[in-house]
Amino acid sequence: MAEIDWEADSVIADGDKELSRGPCKDGSKVYRYESGKMLYKMRDGTQLVIGKSGLKTQTNPDGKRIQLFPDGRKTTVNPDGTKVEKMKNGDIVTTRTDNTVITVFATPQGENQIIKRTQHPDKTIIESHKDGLKTAYFPDGTKVETHK
Repeated sequence: MAEIDWEADSVIADGDKELSRGPCKDGSKVYRYESGKMLYKMRDGTQLVIGKSGLKTQTNPDGKRIQLFPDGRKTTVNPDGTKVEKMKNGDIVTTRTDNTVITVFATPQGENQIIKRTQHPDKTIIESHKDGLKTAYFPDGTKVETHK
């Protein structure tokens, strides 16, 4: 099976022929295309594309983009560039515009039961543990532990 091009499946291509259009009860409009994709245009300017794969891509007037993947993943890109991803395993990964990556684990990780890991651009890593312990690892090799 060929890998899905998620970006292509999230938009209506310029040459995609419109087959039909019509109003919805809530005042939005639905458009159906030859590719099998559908586009909903809401009254507030929100647009929702449903791709051939089942990918749902919502673009809000403020620029926020939310994608719901058929395998259960969810990605949100906020207007400020912050990206939040819910992975298949339930972990939530937030990537800020300064490249700080924050991972909240659905299931505590490892022997220390890590529930959250923050990786800063300077390579500092801070781990929060289930029991309230926080461990910071600095680029120079220093390790600092703090308790609640």
